[in-house]
Amino acid sequence: MTKRTLPLLVATAALALAAATARAESFEVSLGLEPGGALSEYDGFDLDAGVFLGVAVPITADWKGELRLLAHDGDRLDVNTWQLGARTYFPTNVEWKPFAQGGLHYATRDYHPGGNFAERDDDGDFGVFAGGGVDWSATPRFAVRFDGRLALYDSDFSGGLETDVDLTAGAVFRF
Repeated sequence: MTKRTLPLLVATAALALAAATARAESFEVSLGLEPGGALSEYDGFDLDAGVFLGVAVPITADWKGELRLLAHDGDRLDVNTWQLGARTYFPTNVEWKPFAQGGLHYATRDYHPGGNFAERDDDGDFGVFAGGGVDWSATPRFAVRFDGRLALYDSDFSGGLETDVDLTAGAVFRF
């Protein structure tokens, strides 16, 4: 973990507690993994995984607002992604609940020496994301979530618009 990742995770957990006390309605905490890796002719194959922590609160009966942190700590590149968005579920009468989501995207990258990167930090990339997924509700208080998001953002590193696909799997705890 980088110096920034732990404070960001703590801040996200604090927001979860604030949401729980500020609203009498339920909230949810989700956490999980994003498998990842890269193949480069310069650096070879690098397999890593990102971890995410999210907090969601009801906005209406059909919509939830979510703040999510996704952190990748690699050998040469650390990425922290914050996403603030909304999610709505499609009506079903089974344990599988498909959903659509969208919102704002912000990411920071810390490059470490080695390979083709000089050591540097970027100022952050702003953009939007859209996606969807499915929750499998094992109980009313616990679900397994499979989630996909496509982010479009203005990259400081490349100087243009870039896209990023996040595919995650994790657990959802509802309170």
